[in-house]
Amino acid sequence: MEKSMINHQARASLTQLLGRERYSESMEDRISYSYDATRQRKIPDAVVFPENVTEVSEIMKIATAQRIPVVPRGAGSGLTGGAV
Repeated sequence: MEKSMINHQARASLTQLLGRERYSESMEDRISYSYDATRQRKIPDAVVFPENVTEVSEIMKIATAQRIPVVPRGAGSGLTGGAV
């Protein structure tokens, strides 16, 4: 099993920014966002649900500072594996 890239500081910063309802490490959410139309699968360490450009910017600042890779995802209908 791979080690999560989400450390305590990143988790605290993201939940402070988004609240617990828009930051998730639940297996259900992680599986739901782990694939696209290619049927490839990679379970993410966490899923975030920003609501505006400012939140996206802040998420990226946190991820950059903590060296956490970010994969943006839309509807998951892509056929290139880009969301995976």
